[in-house]
Amino acid sequence: MILPSDFSITKYGLFCRLADETDCEFILQLRTDSVLSRYIHVTDNNLESQLEWMRKYKLRERKGEDYYFIFLYQGSRVGVCRLYSIADSHFTFGSWLFKKDAPLLCSAGGAIIAREIAFETLDFKIEIDKDGTNVNNKKVWKFTKRLGMVYDGQRVEGDDVYLTGYMTKEAFETNKLDMCRFFPE
Repeated sequence: MILPSDFSITKYGLFCRLADETDCEFILQLRTDSVLSRYIHVTDNNLESQLEWMRKYKLRERKGEDYYFIFLYQGSRVGVCRLYSIADSHFTFGSWLFKKDAPLLCSAGGAIIAREIAFETLDFKIEIDKDGTNVNNKKVWKFTKRLGMVYDGQRVEGDDVYLTGYMTKEAFETNKLDMCRFFPE
């Protein structure tokens, strides 16, 4: 299944839709923020480069290879995340960034919504975290572990160590119930 270009969902107090060129400035602000970006790959602070990346992404989106989501809370953009490296029955979750002043539940809700789209709407069976989570990014790996991520390896890139692993659909479905009790209907 491929998500339609006008895909959107409202859940847990968030409105989620696919990213487009009008989001490039917002994405660039998140990805170049020194605090938010300390555990992600470096992004050139160049709007034209971001627009070109978005145009190429939209081609991958139409093929069902990559999905970039924008999350809005009370009508304002608050965060982003992606499903990428999509193949057969698996995907990778990443590029998960939310504004520093966004309510905490927005970030958690975005991570859960994206995985619900992957596991329930697109019917993937497993998330493979081959890129990994920076070992120093304790909040993220503790959160994803609570959602069902099993960290079973490491990857080294320069001076950084990344935890790699996987999450099954069954583990996510079981563990998300505990997390969702904190969200509004």
